[in-house]
Amino acid sequence: MRLLPPRRPSTRRDLRTAPRTAEIRGARLEHARSLLTQGVAIQTACLASGFLDPGTFGRAFRQRFGVAPSQMPAS
Repeated sequence: MRLLPPRRPSTRRDLRTAPRTAEIRGARLEHARSLLTQGVAIQTACLASGFLDPGTFGRAFRQRFGVAPSQMPAS
């Protein structure tokens, strides 16, 4: 039985798509922030900006803006 070396986790494709993925997520979070400042409900902003899981949305939002979605002031 011949053992193969472990596959490297990063490929060239991963390196090319990673910046684009971060850019898309950033745009989605900016859209969500805009909705929240307009007084839209958190769940609605979450779904409207392309997040299917509220937990993932909350963590990403807090990491990007430093506050929870519920702490965003409505204008």
